[in-house]
Amino acid sequence: MNRIYYGAPGCGKSRLVSDIIKGAGAKKENVIRVTFHPEYANCDFIGQILPTVETAENSDGTSKEIVKYIFNPGPLTLALKTAYNTSEMVYLIIEEINRGNAAAIFGDMFQLLDRVRDAEDENYSASEYPVCNPNMQKWLIEEALDDSIKEMLNEGVFVPSNLTIYATMNSSDQNVFTLDTAFKRRWSFEQISNDIERDNDHKYKKWYVPGTSVTWEKFLTKLNSQILENKIHNQTNEDKRLGKYFVTRDCLTENVENIADVQENASAFAYKVLEYVWNDVCKIGREDWFEVEKYRTLEDLIEAFLHPADGYNPLSVFQNISF
Repeated sequence: MNRIYYGAPGCGKSRLVSDIIKGAGAKKENVIRVTFHPEYANCDFIGQILPTVETAENSDGTSKEIVKYIFNPGPLTLALKTAYNTSEMVYLIIEEINRGNAAAIFGDMFQLLDRVRDAEDENYSASEYPVCNPNMQKWLIEEALDDSIKEMLNEGVFVPSNLTIYATMNSSDQNVFTLDTAFKRRWSFEQISNDIERDNDHKYKKWYVPGTSVTWEKFLTKLNSQILENKIHNQTNEDKRLGKYFVTRDCLTENVENIADVQENASAFAYKVLEYVWNDVCKIGREDWFEVEKYRTLEDLIEAFLHPADGYNPLSVFQNISF
């Protein structure tokens, strides 16, 4: 299975994947996790030949250092090795798959994502087409414990039925590196629910925005509704919504508190939430959200949140939203 879980930033994608793996009873050694980023390359993911210094013994009993070039496996190769050597399910987790150039990172291994779809086939969900990669094949043949696997590897590298690939993708970062159609076709997609009201497992949704009587649940629901309503050139802002786990407990207060008494929590909330709204949600059209003549900079906005004037509360910095 190849599956990408996606959703708003902070909606709980990584947590869901971890819960799925935990629920499946996967052993620690059967889980390989990697995070893509703009500098991540094919040689990092697959592996590469690198020099290493080893100590060798001379004929006279003395030792000397020699340089050898060996194949250093990457996460994909390690996941394949693990899957070849066990009948248990192995999981390769790719966090932030669109933060790197996924097509370039997979390279020719992209073909391995084509899996047998016939449930009656004994190789169901295994790679339909093997890929030739001599260095990778040689290393895997040496590491494989089963002779039948070694024989199959002579024909090419393949993803076995017991290797599941899960990936996470932040929908607000979809333009960092776009996933092309051919790549996406080889994955199934599942959007993670961001409905905080129906999330009975959320531990702090009833906690309060610092210095207010507004719960995180109410604030998030109202803010995300406003994000959807404030369209720019008729384009939806769906991917700009905040996830239900966008903030952590230290950004909130368990009880209603005076803003002057919870400056640390308030600052954590402001620099996480207000910064995101100011720089990402309303980079265009800030006047629909804030009094831009009054708050000319993010610094002004945060200062007003942390030290509201008499008769105001921290959330008064927002206009057109009634919390």
